Amino acid sequence: RWLSVELRLVADVGFLGKPNAGKSTLLACASAAKPKIANYPFTTIVPNLGVCDLDDGEGLVLCDVPGLIEGAASGTGLG
Repeated sequence: RWLSVELRLVADVGFLGKPNAGKSTLLACASAAKPKIANYPFTTIVPNLGVCDLDDGEGLVLCDVPGLIEGAASGTGLG
């Protein structure tokens, strides 16, 4: 029995970092995405996607990932 498996990517680049590190601001500057930007932690609850147009006509999909903090798996922050 043979199985055909296909890998699908959500984005080409993912921005990871601590809360309030500027990930959403970077996404907004590099693409036409309009992520929620505010001066408090955990503004990004779900990942945001944006497309950055390159000179050769290709598009680069960018992903703003919610902030990572130590202890999130045990309930710290939004955990």
